[in-house]
Amino acid sequence: MRGVMERLRRWVFKGDRDFCLLFNQAAANLREGVELLEDLIRNYERIPEKVKAIEEVEHRGDEITHQIARNLNEIYVTRFDHEDISELKEKLDDVLDLVESAAARLYYFDIPQPTKSAGELVERLKKCVVTLEEMISRLDRPATISHKSLEDIHQWENEADDIQRAATAQAFKEAEKLIATGTWQEYCRAKLLADRWHEIYRRLEEAIDGCEDASDVIERMITKYG
Repeated sequence: MRGVMERLRRWVFKGDRDFCLLFNQAAANLREGVELLEDLIRNYERIPEKVKAIEEVEHRGDEITHQIARNLNEIYVTRFDHEDISELKEKLDDVLDLVESAAARLYYFDIPQPTKSAGELVERLKKCVVTLEEMISRLDRPATISHKSLEDIHQWENEADDIQRAATAQAFKEAEKLIATGTWQEYCRAKLLADRWHEIYRRLEEAIDGCEDASDVIERMITKYG
């Protein structure tokens, strides 16, 4: 019986270690994607090249996500619930997908220059992602994860909501002004640009929402295993 328990302990340790390693890789990869997006916004040049780099990070993230899924399908023995592992991997993957989608739209929509609001949203997103990475690095020691980190992500998500709403409203107001002061062609161009920024802002805000969703999963794991 003692030998069986020792083997079980080793299996659980190996399962925990493997999943923690993969989640650390996923979090670091996500941070890299957000840092590339931040550079794109701050230094708006060589846009196709920078968008391509973000796409490559997103593809790498898919591979990590698939490896986590494969490990789950092999019924790894781990103290973590499979549903928690599955949900956390999906949330991290969703955030990276939205980062890539926002970057791609800057390029495909031929956006002339990033707005201040886009920079502010990416700033909040980076804060969330860096904090998530720190939390994930402690998944093997859930009790050491600070609840302040959860509170910070919630605060940044609320700030992002306000930024996104205000920026979208301002973009459409600027377009509407041209109904009275500009030509029909100027209004149409401004309205199209507002529509496009609305899509980009929404994806950035949804990425930050996704960070909060991921932190909620981690909070549940703290409760269960901390």
